[in-house]
Amino acid sequence: METAPLLPESGSWDSVFLYAGDAQTLAATHEGDAEFRVLQWNGEGSERTATLVDTTGAFEGDLNFSAGPSVIRVTATGLWALTPR
Repeated sequence: METAPLLPESGSWDSVFLYAGDAQTLAATHEGDAEFRVLQWNGEGSERTATLVDTTGAFEGDLNFSAGPSVIRVTATGLWALTPR
């Protein structure tokens, strides 16, 4: 987990990041025309994985992140942003 880059506020396409912040709500946007998924994994076992969003096409909404450390997997077909509220 320590080798993943820290979660940036924006990016494009698929990526895996480390989230080390507090529990908080992030405003999410996706400008792609296909899949947009954000998963947060907080430890061993599938019960520790939260699907924060799983949709198709453009998206605007709030995502509730649990406190880190955790791994964030973004699956996207274009530009995306995750910014603190």
